[in-house]
Amino acid sequence: MGVAASLMYLGRLLAQSQGVGMADYDAGIFVASTTVGLLGVVGIHEMGHVCAYRALGLGWHRIVLGWTPSVGSDDQKKVWQQLIISASGPLVEIALGGLVLGLLTFEWSPLGFVTAFALANGTMGLLVPISRNCDAAKLYRAIWGCLRGRANFAWA
Repeated sequence: MGVAASLMYLGRLLAQSQGVGMADYDAGIFVASTTVGLLGVVGIHEMGHVCAYRALGLGWHRIVLGWTPSVGSDDQKKVWQQLIISASGPLVEIALGGLVLGLLTFEWSPLGFVTAFALANGTMGLLVPISRNCDAAKLYRAIWGCLRGRANFAWA
């Protein structure tokens, strides 16, 4: 309960610092709708990977939504397939964020935050290798494998 109250208080302070009165947004609704939106963006990111698996004719058997969400597969992938799979999640996220941002102007709203998160997370997912198993690290390894002429080798 303390975490939820802290988030609501933080949301209220942030909204007031941007000149949004509580008549416009109740802090609890703001935080709850933003949280639901962020979880939706993560789900869409993972569905981008699932769509890539299906388009390539590969099977997937689980989506794990934990600290680091991921899609699992037992199928043996080639390096070029891993390149497509790794890039698909962040690209779908960027496309979604760009579409929403193109249709709406950024404003202090849950949708505005979710749009900014989708664009930032998708871009970081393509560019910043945070850990060995993140999308960017897999993408860089797959690109390196393709450049070295190993595109048809099994992904290790």
